Amino acid sequence: RQVVGDLLILSPGVGAQGGSASSAIANGADHVIVGRSIYGAERPREAAEAIAREIASS
Repeated sequence: RQVVGDLLILSPGVGAQGGSASSAIANGADHVIVGRSIYGAERPREAAEAIAREIASS
């Protein structure tokens, strides 16, 4: 935040690339970009809900 101020911070690489949503948010990201972890899952809805729970509990 010291460097970018109020600019929106988006964090890619969550899930399939090894990053965690809660870690990204805890380290200053405003939003996480999650693609393959959801659309590549056997149950995409459940995968999305699990990521949302992870973020909410962080």
